[in-house]
Amino acid sequence: MRGYRELVARLQNMSYSCEKAADRAAEEAARFTWQMARGIVPVRTGHLRSTLRKQKKGPAHTVGTACHYAFYVEGGTRRMQAQPYLRPSFMASDFRARLIRALREAIH
Repeated sequence: MRGYRELVARLQNMSYSCEKAADRAAEEAARFTWQMARGIVPVRTGHLRSTLRKQKKGPAHTVGTACHYAFYVEGGTRRMQAQPYLRPSFMASDFRARLIRALREAIH
């Protein structure tokens, strides 16, 4: 089969390019989410905002906090209305659109 080696090399290069593009899109979305969450998180003492972190573990980029009451602020309780800050931030980051755009650029 003629051109087989070249085809395999191009496909491997495309795979690497797509992986890097997806990682870059995830990093951008995580950074956007973190910045927006820091801007809209309810502030009473400042502890929750100060514990918001963005980190990468393997291929995953995460935004979150170790603050013990963060879940209750985000989702609310029967005595406290929800004040979401992470979910709206992630939705506004439009990760899906970023990923599609990055993959299209990597393929072409």
